[in-house]
Amino acid sequence: FIEHSLDYPPSEMFAIWLKDRLKAYGASSYIQASITDASIQKTELPKTHGIKGLFTNDDGEKYDAKMEVQLRLYNEEKTIAIADVTATATRSITIAENASVVDRDTAYYNMSKALVSDVGNELEKQIRRVFAAYILK
Repeated sequence: FIEHSLDYPPSEMFAIWLKDRLKAYGASSYIQASITDASIQKTELPKTHGIKGLFTNDDGEKYDAKMEVQLRLYNEEKTIAIADVTATATRSITIAENASVVDRDTAYYNMSKALVSDVGNELEKQIRRVFAAYILK
């Protein structure tokens, strides 16, 4: 798993998404956001060997990203969950074995950004439906 080594890990990107979209009004309810998974797993891909391998630029690595987020709305006493929504998304990329550091960083960033966008879009749909009675229009 490599998410901890990224400049902009998915969990931090999601925290920014959350801050930009959810604003508290009033004091009667409480919302809790839990990131239950924000992982990126690296898999080394097979390379072409021999003479042919010297002239072949293979995909060197595959990265599989997964994010799962739950938003839970609690009552005023923060003891009972009134409603909750969960969203999960996955993304994958491959990176060429000769990719530069800049190309790799750009690919990681774009994958993480797309992953957070996918989760965010699903959460927005569910929030409008499930939390409808608790949101300002």
